[in-house]
Amino acid sequence: MNLKRTIKGIICLSAGMLFLLVGSVWAGTINVDVNDPACVSGSGQPDPYSIVYCNIQDAIDDATSGDVINVAAGTYAGFTVTTANIEVRGAQYNIDPAGATTRGGAGDIDESLITSTIMITANYVTVNGFKTSYPINVGYDHAWYVNISYNISLNADGHWGAIHLHGIAAGPVYNQCDFAYIGYNTISGTTSPDWQGGGIWTVGNDDVTIEHNHILNSQYMGIMALNHVGDRNQILHNTITGSGHTPIRFWGGSQVDISHNVVDGGGSDGIWVDQAADNSTVSYNQISNVTYSAVALRAGATGINVHHNTITASGTGIEKHDNDITGITVNYNDIYGNSAGFGGGCTAA
Repeated sequence: MNLKRTIKGIICLSAGMLFLLVGSVWAGTINVDVNDPACVSGSGQPDPYSIVYCNIQDAIDDATSGDVINVAAGTYAGFTVTTANIEVRGAQYNIDPAGATTRGGAGDIDESLITSTIMITANYVTVNGFKTSYPINVGYDHAWYVNISYNISLNADGHWGAIHLHGIAAGPVYNQCDFAYIGYNTISGTTSPDWQGGGIWTVGNDDVTIEHNHILNSQYMGIMALNHVGDRNQILHNTITGSGHTPIRFWGGSQVDISHNVVDGGGSDGIWVDQAADNSTVSYNQISNVTYSAVALRAGATGINVHHNTITASGTGIEKHDNDITGITVNYNDIYGNSAGFGGGCTAA
């Protein structure tokens, strides 16, 4: 039984004094199971905590801030979350796919499968433990502290990213998805009609953490940040293999930390750091089998520290594309078996 709610006022009289006790609101749990014969369709249910819903969207519509929605294995339409502080848990909640595209029993019998787009437009929303072939979009109307984790994305149309943290380019309006956490997802076979598409996109957002994801065989990008805006992003411990273009293409802002990633295969550069990424770090990455530069540093950025990377079987190890980059430190990198070690005026230290 769920204790949902609010102690609205207990008035106590003691020794001639009046005390008003107002309790806090506790989270409730709402259940969704399309395979339950007793499941209920439609929102507006009088007691969401005592029934089982057939559809995720109906459960979300009846939820209030602080609720957890548990979704059993089965096939469901996509959903939109517009209420803050909602956690939507799939059947594989907190189960790391670790690069696999199936979890649990045979086929997808143990997955919560989503058949259309997921959209999040509220703060403090978590989506965890689902499998989908459609995009997960965050933002448009401000969505901070969103957590997208432990999901599988298979063959999604990634024109804006299989997981997309929006900025609004017309305007522009940035900082729509600050403090987002994207972790422990497997994204495989993302397609795109545009070279900028790929696995994970962030556009103009601060303090984003992208870590422990497996991104496999994206048609174009693995992880992409755009518009030279978005500071203090962290891209850590990701495994990116078989990218058609650039595995990590950072066109974001300053103070990015790109570290401890494994990059294997890319049709262009391996890790691209663009002009606004001042005071950033590229370190302890393993980069192999990319066509051009394993680490490409673009004109305009200052104070970049590139160290302790292992680079093999690529075009150029580390390349400074233009000569007006200043204050760069490149040292303690292990570079071997490439067509060239350094390019564009970059030299070992």
